[in-house]
Amino acid sequence: MKTLLVFLSIFLSLFAPKMGLVDFSLLGTFSACILLALSNDIKIPILYVQLATLTLLVLSYSIIVYAFYNGLDAQIIQRNVRAFVSLIFLGLAFYNSKCNSKMIINCIKVSIMLHSFVILAQILFPAIQSIMAPWVGYTKTIFILRAFGLTNGFDTAGYFCIIGIIISYWSLIRKKDFWQNYLLLLICALASFFTSRNVMIITILFVLAITTWMLFNRSRMVKATGLFNIIAGAYIFYYFVGPLIISSIPSLEQYSSLFGTSVEFNIEESFSKGSADTLSNMFILPSSLKSLFGAGYNNPDSDVGYVKIIYMIGILGLLIIIFIHLLVFLKVFQIRRLTLQAVKRNRGCNIYSRLNDSLVLSDTIITFFVLLPWLNVKGLYLFSRGFHEFVIIIVFTILSCLRIDSSPSKNEEEIIFS
Repeated sequence: MKTLLVFLSIFLSLFAPKMGLVDFSLLGTFSACILLALSNDIKIPILYVQLATLTLLVLSYSIIVYAFYNGLDAQIIQRNVRAFVSLIFLGLAFYNSKCNSKMIINCIKVSIMLHSFVILAQILFPAIQSIMAPWVGYTKTIFILRAFGLTNGFDTAGYFCIIGIIISYWSLIRKKDFWQNYLLLLICALASFFTSRNVMIITILFVLAITTWMLFNRSRMVKATGLFNIIAGAYIFYYFVGPLIISSIPSLEQYSSLFGTSVEFNIEESFSKGSADTLSNMFILPSSLKSLFGAGYNNPDSDVGYVKIIYMIGILGLLIIIFIHLLVFLKVFQIRRLTLQAVKRNRGCNIYSRLNDSLVLSDTIITFFVLLPWLNVKGLYLFSRGFHEFVIIIVFTILSCLRIDSSPSKNEEEIIFS
């Protein structure tokens, strides 16, 4: 029962669709409420109070901006209401549910694997996209070489694949179940190639990193798998990724002869040309006062996440949101440092595996936060559906599994597992 509630809460929070004003991801929050009701002893961590206060501040400010512009765009309130509600219930539920890190890791892996399978199915059977589009809120053109999976956009679909790659990457390094994690990494990497070019580049970097680790591993089997990565990766890059990138950037078309493809690449069927130039034209801000305090609407002419937030709630609102993410990053980084110390002290002990599970979650969220500034150049992923909930679930799971006590007598922090 508990495992089912945890899975539903995670899966629905990440992938439940939004149809008009109805956001079904709140069903994940509802599942979390049931999970919270099953908890006997409810505790509230300091970080929860800090984040709730700051998120409420963002919400209150967005309401003021909305009222000032006579209700110009309700989205500026809706997204912050969802962010606040998700934090209040998901944060409290996962902190008090006493779910171990391994359960959360497995639920996230299964959710993202299902999403990746749907992407591959949509590529193999394009008719599936037409059937699913109204249900997931996808309203754009359907393309041959791109799929949206369980989300409403290509970039969003790809970044969830990246999360799958990240969590399988760190699981490969920290844990012993090699084939399970390698299979997830392989499926997510393959699915990511059918989403967006930005995602392709990030995927290639992670595959190169994990392949390097494999080649220097002591196990011959792992080394052989690393060689397979090189051969398969070179083939995919030569016949698919390389021609795709070259043909989509006009200034690089002169190098098209360096790559091979059995059919002529008609890039306009799936990808737009010169998107880098198009993106540079989207860094347009409103007037000085509106840039500072907000213009009260989401600018549809820009894909840049930072620009969208500035149009909605100004630079002041953007700074508060960035501060919230910085606060979470520093807290997780602190916990990771303490966990690493505990790993060194407890090798061979019963809690060693649990410590590594916690490290996988910590490394996953830190890696995601490192990528986040870049992701928001091509889209809005601060306080966004799915990604915001993903951060809350992992952060409060880490806090739940670890209790950080300050000991005045020793003047140091100790990690104690619940």
